[in-house]
Amino acid sequence: MTQSRAGGLPATASVRQRYRYTLLAATVAGGLAPAYVIRWHVGPLPTTLLELALLLTILIFVVETLRPGLPPPLWARVGVGGPLTLPALAFIAAGALSVLVSGDHRAALGLYRAYFIEPAAFFLIVATIASTPWRAGLILLGFGVGGAVAAVLNAAVVLDALRHHVLDLSATPPVAIYQTANAVSLYLVPLVAMASSLLLYGRGRAVRWLSALFLMIALPACLLSFSRGGYLALGAVGLGLAVSHRWAKLLVPSVVAAAIAVSQVPLIRDRIAYELQALPGNTLDFRIRIWGQTLRMLSHHPVLGIGLSYFQQAMGPFWQDLPKVIYPHNIVLNFWAVTGLPGLFAFGWLAVRAFLLAWHGWRKHEPDWRPYDLGFILVLLAMLAHGLVDDLLHLQQLVGRRLAIDVADHDLARIRRADEECEVQRAAVLLQHIEVLAERPPFDFVFEVALLGLHALLDGVVDRAPRPALAHDLGGDALADFALAAAVHQERIDRPAEHV
Repeated sequence: MTQSRAGGLPATASVRQRYRYTLLAATVAGGLAPAYVIRWHVGPLPTTLLELALLLTILIFVVETLRPGLPPPLWARVGVGGPLTLPALAFIAAGALSVLVSGDHRAALGLYRAYFIEPAAFFLIVATIASTPWRAGLILLGFGVGGAVAAVLNAAVVLDALRHHVLDLSATPPVAIYQTANAVSLYLVPLVAMASSLLLYGRGRAVRWLSALFLMIALPACLLSFSRGGYLALGAVGLGLAVSHRWAKLLVPSVVAAAIAVSQVPLIRDRIAYELQALPGNTLDFRIRIWGQTLRMLSHHPVLGIGLSYFQQAMGPFWQDLPKVIYPHNIVLNFWAVTGLPGLFAFGWLAVRAFLLAWHGWRKHEPDWRPYDLGFILVLLAMLAHGLVDDLLHLQQLVGRRLAIDVADHDLARIRRADEECEVQRAAVLLQHIEVLAERPPFDFVFEVALLGLHALLDGVVDRAPRPALAHDLGGDALADFALAAAVHQERIDRPAEHV
């Protein structure tokens, strides 16, 4: 917090002015989430356009954090020490342990950087800079733009295959940017979850219109992905949204009816039918078998798992006739196999803690933040529902950063409380001066406060930060301005002339 120039009063305007360039960089990085496919090498090290955007964001954040003229200590400028810090650190530590456990340390270290370190750094940045709903919304807008581009491109290739009668629903549908239909769904459905919450409960016409526009693009793309795990996640989001509404008794049956109706669309019905019959393209049987074999493998590595980037090698004697994949297609088995029981426990701790914070926020936070709280709950539901039948860890590059943004809303409670405490102190000082002035005759009180308020405004010494809630309770913005002017005038009277 800075101090006002004349009165030595705490202010919050400068806090809201900080990290403007980091905010812009984070928004651009969110929009470049699909750009992880643009790859090159810097010497022996592989990198991507997305990683470059993240590194630039981190660099700008460091520069803005260390710049002179910021009174609070360094730790107070950065969003650390929140309720998610300990589980996040435990998860990062479990990831470091998985690098040591892995049989391929070089590959494991690369994945640790991409799956753990970079998402954690981005989370820390967002938790620091997104101090208002407007800032959080701007970062989400960046992700929405990237998601809309990916949705349009993927829907286009599917429709083109349909137009040329080459769409084979027994195999992986055609995709753009990503390698599988599930990857498309894992990227888009959490964004759909957040946009749905903002559309239904968002504050402001622009927020709702932009959310509606994104849903008009992303929802059809999710359906055209033909990802059955994606359909499960969409169903979870729809039910969660319906339960949250005051008309839940009407909306829950409506969502179920809508899901049944969509499942009867010919192409979607055929795609789902492959999971219910002994036909080529039935991946449910494959998943059940690989889950069983993964459990057999884990019986030999029950505590620490097999480490990052080592699943295929560790599964060597257990593959039998199964297709060789890089993860076991289940969120619990993923984290258990790759990060061991420490990583599974840490991830569960992080997810449960974040859910409880979001639930509390949905019930208790101010109206501007509540849509983000519900949105995060829906994001968790979508990811956990899809995680029942697919792997999330290898998409951490895509999903982890979005999760960081959604989680960050709840780690900002400490920052907002600090702002509120500072404004309460500010209001207390103002009230003291009001009490002094209130002892004078009524006409003198009103005249002097109004005159001093005008004088202070003309001199530019009134801090234009948002006014404290206590001052609003006493009569609105005008009284807050007048009271602050009176405080400034009193300080001028009390100090020697050369300091005025």
